[in-house]
Amino acid sequence: MANLKMKTYLKNAVNRAIRAIETGNEAINVLLDYADNERPMGTNMYAMEATFPYLEVALTDSLEAIQDIQIYLETIESTVETPVTVSLFVDQALNRAILSNQKALDTLLTMPDKTGWLREWPNKRKLAKKKIELTLMKTSDTLTEISAYIQPVIEKDDPLNQVTRNLISDLQDHIVNISDKNSINFLKEAIICFENGLYRAAVVLSWSGAIAILQNYIVKNRLTDFNSEANRRNRRWRDAVNSDDLGQMREHEFLDVLESLSVIGKNVKLELKKCLQLRNACGHPNSLSIGSHQVAAHLEMLLLNIFTNKYLMK
Repeated sequence: MANLKMKTYLKNAVNRAIRAIETGNEAINVLLDYADNERPMGTNMYAMEATFPYLEVALTDSLEAIQDIQIYLETIESTVETPVTVSLFVDQALNRAILSNQKALDTLLTMPDKTGWLREWPNKRKLAKKKIELTLMKTSDTLTEISAYIQPVIEKDDPLNQVTRNLISDLQDHIVNISDKNSINFLKEAIICFENGLYRAAVVLSWSGAIAILQNYIVKNRLTDFNSEANRRNRRWRDAVNSDDLGQMREHEFLDVLESLSVIGKNVKLELKKCLQLRNACGHPNSLSIGSHQVAAHLEMLLLNIFTNKYLMK
C-alpha cells in the first residue's frame, strides 16, 4: 500500500515530467519553424529535419504514457491496497514512457555535430537544440525516479517473479519470428492476460496461438501428406484446403496426425496434450482455479516447443 508521502512525490514527479515533455515539444516547433523559414544548404539539414518528426512522435508517446500513470495513480489513491492489475498497468506505462523518451534522447544525441553544420546555424537554433537535449535528459531522469519510487508498490502486489517476467520477455521477443497474423494476435493477447492476472484467458489464447502455428505449417508445407494420413485414420475425413478446414478435426486427433508425419515427436505430443487438457479445463465453466506458476509452465512448454521452433516457421 502506497503511503501519503510516496503518493505525493509520485504526483509531483509526474507533473514535472509532463511539463518537461511539453517544453520539449515547444522547442521542436521552434526548430521546425526556423528550418522552414531559413533553410541552410547541404544534405545534413535535410537529415535533421527528417529526425524531428520522429522525436515529436516519441515525445508524444511518452506524454500519453505518463498521463496513463496519472489516471491510475488516482485509482491507487482510492483503494486501501493497490490491485494487481493497476500495479501492472502502472509498471507497463512507466516502461513505455522510459523507452520512448530514451529513443528520442538517443536520436538527438547521435546527430552529426561533427560535420560542422550546426555551427552555421543562428544562435536561436542552437539554443533550441540545447533546450530539447536538456528537456529530454530531465524527463528521462524524472521517469527513472518515478519507476524507482513506485517499484515497492508493484513488487508487493505483483504475483509474477523474475523468472516469469523473463518468460514474458522471451515470448515477446519471438513474436517477430511468427509470420501468421492470427498466431501473433493470439500470443499478444495471451501475454497481456497473463501480465494482468487473467490466467484462464492466457491459457486459452496461448493454446490458440500455438495451434494456429501448427495449422499454418501444415497448410504451407504438408497438406497433401496430412490429408492422406487423416483419410487413413478416418474415411469420413474430407480433404482440407486451409486452416479452417483443419480446425474441423479434434485437436487431440490433430496432434496424433502431426506425430505420424514426424512434424512433432512423441514426447512433444504428450506434453502438448497436457497443455490441451489445461486449455479445455480453462475454456469451459467450472470451479477450477489456477495460479501464475501453472500458467507460466504452460506458456514455457509452448514457447520451447512451438513458438521458438524454426522448423514450424517455414
